[in-house]
Amino acid sequence: MGEAVRIGELLKPTKAKYEAELQNRKKQRGQNMTPLEKMRDRLKGWKKSGDGYTALCPAHDDRNPSLSIREAEDGKLLVHCHAGCCTEDVLDAVGYTMKDIMPESEGVYTSTSTGFNPVDKPVDVDTRHHYKTANEAIGSLNRGKPSKYWTYYNAELEPVSVVVRWDKDNGKEIRPVFKNGTGWRVGAMEAPRYLFQLPSIDESNVVFVVEGEKVAEALGNLGLIATTSQGGSNAATKTDWTPLAGKEVVILPDNDEAGERYASDVLDKLGQVEPLPRVKVVRLDGLPDKGDAFDYITKYDQEQEVCKVAIEQAVEATPYVELEAMMEEPTVPPFPTHALPEPLQEFVRRQCEALGCPDVFLALPVLAVTSTAIGNTYRIQVREGWQEPCIVWTLVVGHSGTMKTIAHEKAIEPLDKYQGETFAEYENELRTFETMQEVWERDNTKQKKNHSAFSAPEPEPVEPTVERVVVSDTTMEALARTLSENPRGVLVDRDEASGWFESLNQYKAGGDDGSKFLELFRGKAFTVDRVTRKTLHVNKPFVSFCGTIQPSTLRRTMTKRNRDNGTMARFLIAFPESPPKQWNNCTTSLPATEAYDQLIRGLLANQQRMDDFGKPEPTVVPLSEEALEVFKPWYDKHNKGLQGQPENIRATWSKLEAYVPRLAMLFCLVREPATAPTTVDVDSVQRAIQVVGWFKKEALRIESLVDMDEESENLQAIVDLIRSNGGSMSARELQQKSRKYGKTARNAEQWLEQVVESGYGRWENIKKERGPATRCVILASGSRNDRSKTKEVS
Repeated sequence: MGEAVRIGELLKPTKAKYEAELQNRKKQRGQNMTPLEKMRDRLKGWKKSGDGYTALCPAHDDRNPSLSIREAEDGKLLVHCHAGCCTEDVLDAVGYTMKDIMPESEGVYTSTSTGFNPVDKPVDVDTRHHYKTANEAIGSLNRGKPSKYWTYYNAELEPVSVVVRWDKDNGKEIRPVFKNGTGWRVGAMEAPRYLFQLPSIDESNVVFVVEGEKVAEALGNLGLIATTSQGGSNAATKTDWTPLAGKEVVILPDNDEAGERYASDVLDKLGQVEPLPRVKVVRLDGLPDKGDAFDYITKYDQEQEVCKVAIEQAVEATPYVELEAMMEEPTVPPFPTHALPEPLQEFVRRQCEALGCPDVFLALPVLAVTSTAIGNTYRIQVREGWQEPCIVWTLVVGHSGTMKTIAHEKAIEPLDKYQGETFAEYENELRTFETMQEVWERDNTKQKKNHSAFSAPEPEPVEPTVERVVVSDTTMEALARTLSENPRGVLVDRDEASGWFESLNQYKAGGDDGSKFLELFRGKAFTVDRVTRKTLHVNKPFVSFCGTIQPSTLRRTMTKRNRDNGTMARFLIAFPESPPKQWNNCTTSLPATEAYDQLIRGLLANQQRMDDFGKPEPTVVPLSEEALEVFKPWYDKHNKGLQGQPENIRATWSKLEAYVPRLAMLFCLVREPATAPTTVDVDSVQRAIQVVGWFKKEALRIESLVDMDEESENLQAIVDLIRSNGGSMSARELQQKSRKYGKTARNAEQWLEQVVESGYGRWENIKKERGPATRCVILASGSRNDRSKTKEVS
């Protein structure tokens, strides 16, 4: 194409055409949208939030989304501006009245059949409802018999979503359903979405990328492996493109602005995977306006081999697009809360919605708390000689004021309550013991005075011990004593974990506690020798851990020593991007909280079995045959992926290998807390694989965080400030936001210049509502530091 150009600029659509196309699409699908979706599409900057959405309030100059909308149980739309705008003003700003948000008085047809039943008047249903099968979910839409459907699978060949098409006189209608845990729901897959025909992609070196399942299927009929992302031209960014890493990728864009935009989005996403694929963007000759590869194939009628050769020749004649890897940290999707079994999933969602924090802030301590409730009652056997306890160590990384501590407290509350009850019971037992001890000592003294040598002395009362489930400040000696009295196991709870790590690294007589603590991760027996008192030996120690830490403290704590000795590798660590706190009227769900509390109580009630010598032992549960058939290919693929990784990542991923069976055992017991399992089922293993897959990606980001130098840390902090300011910032605004980076106007200008020079953004003059244009830094497209450069090369 001559001189090298940026593909992003080459494919950039005009704003006018994009707006027109967007409005046309909304109009076409408007008849099939729920009232909530119709209201949503009249708002700007909307995002999914729980069962509803947040958006920019149209009734005032809103920079950070302060409007929330959701549907009540009676069908009414609940509209609330947290900045104080009245509902009538909000509705008036989008052309609505109060009547428009009230439920319809007419009856609604609800299908109870599991098949596809046509009805006179198709209606939408409550998309929050779960169905046992995909057919039931599709049938609930009441659209009649589908004309066509396409099934999405995960890497284990399990169906995860179905896209259904109905051909009607007035056009086509396409609706997806997806699997959420063990049930099916109406709607598109949650991000990150699977690619279409994913199992075939894994086996092919050359993959075609098109827009739409119908087009991908048509290419497949020619013998070409093709894929697409679910959701149309605007959904490429919601999809996991890592399966295309290192492959030959051919993008066949549709012949319209939306098609070019989709190709551009795919290129941006492919620039974030590692290793980078080799990519070509092939524009097929002779496509009609808005035509696609399906139209191209149809033109050849039955001459499929001729069509295939023509496509291959077009690919051969097209130069590669050179992708330069993203200069940003690896993009990690939201934590897969949907993989958690109930009631953990509902508790995490509801609490985080009320707190306004990322799900993982609560999910991590919840996993540690649940593992502690299980304790030494069960272990999982992967194969002969390989057993894993349910031990879980978690660490949440977050800045001050991000609700991480509150989330931590909500998760651990059931154990704290239980611990309070055991202490109260212990105090009563202790008072009784002290009384009995006094009586015993008095009687024993009298017996000695009376020289009653022939009467047997009364046995001395046994001092009671307190049942412990939570500890905080403790040495290894104290922990050994606690575990010897509580063989079921305990949780080390450290809201601020930095002090814990520092205390472990202090040298004491006999060595430091740090190395001994690391051995507890495997549940390995340990001994503490004491000079003044008896030696303590714990055969099967069970210690889970949950804590929080700030980013700067994490970097200081995870020294080279703590990374080389495997301390960091043993923890499930997450550092999600936390949105600014906003006032909301969401309250915690009492049923979800009670269900979580009852679950923890129920697991704590399970008793350890006793061996032949009267010693407590965990019950060992093997994987089921079906679960083993899922775990084995994951195990092979996981260990193959270790090759070529940096040493610290290899260490972390190696420990994550153990977390799959551990979490599988945990999920199995959560799903059936009242039943003693004989095997760990396949569904629990699949859920564990999803969660561990997320932590593998998060580990890459945590590693870059720990390695970040001071300059990079400062730049990232400013980028976060700019993002919280709506994606743009002037020197004056930086002065107002931060004294550290804006002590003077010149100081703020210099920092913003560094942001631009580092590739995080660009300078641009922005015209405000009042006054002259202001020179601002605009963040580059992408999530954090988007410096993707693409060009055509021959």
